[in-house]
Amino acid sequence: GGSHRAARAWVAAGALHTPALLARSIAPKATRGLVSDHAFCYVGQVDGQARPAVEHNLDGVFFPAAYDSALTALYTLRPATFSFRRLDAGIEQRAVFGLPTGSVIAKLMRRFTPGLLVEALYNRFGLFAATRTHSVYAQTPVPDAYAMVSGQGPLQARNYAIRHATDAARNAQPFAGLRHSCRPELSLPGIHLHHSLDLSELARAGVNTADSPVQVVDASVLHDVGPDHHSFKMLIAAQQRTSGQGLDGPPSSRQQESA
Repeated sequence: GGSHRAARAWVAAGALHTPALLARSIAPKATRGLVSDHAFCYVGQVDGQARPAVEHNLDGVFFPAAYDSALTALYTLRPATFSFRRLDAGIEQRAVFGLPTGSVIAKLMRRFTPGLLVEALYNRFGLFAATRTHSVYAQTPVPDAYAMVSGQGPLQARNYAIRHATDAARNAQPFAGLRHSCRPELSLPGIHLHHSLDLSELARAGVNTADSPVQVVDASVLHDVGPDHHSFKMLIAAQQRTSGQGLDGPPSSRQQESA
């Protein structure tokens, strides 16, 4: 609630708070009232896949991923054991996608199943990769996934947009012989919020232009984050800024290589 003055300002309050901050100060029309996200969905099960090539090194554990032919969704495999061998059992049971590595045990104690335990150990350590059956999950961007409705909570899910994106990811999946989920209505938010500001309105308000003293540098100005975690696109956007390219301009091959 205070007032501050500066010659230059870099705004990085996030996809929800940056629009509100600018609306109270210098760019009231730049808030779109919509915000995009990633969604996670369960695609189905597949048998006979090669053991996922999980890599362990001093930097951590790295898991393989696959893409559809258009590079619009990212697919990962998880071991399907115990009750999770039943199609849809995992997505029906759990309230979060995977388990944060810092709170695995606490969450398991509250919501324990053997199948969930195996997935948690895989997510944390890469164990149990060599199972006969694997669950296939997809992460896909959802344009305008939520509406920001004043007085009704910070976000209101736009279920049609979410379902449209997850259906497209399921239909584009690249695994032969996959048994498709019977619960396509189930999905989980990715919490990778982005694109909550109108770049043209920002420019009209004198924000985020090349010589503007006010620069927005968070995901609220990213229109397309691709299927990967949006922090990767943030790195690309930062590098584009240092070379004078626009936020949505295509990165050069040299930029992609260094990123």
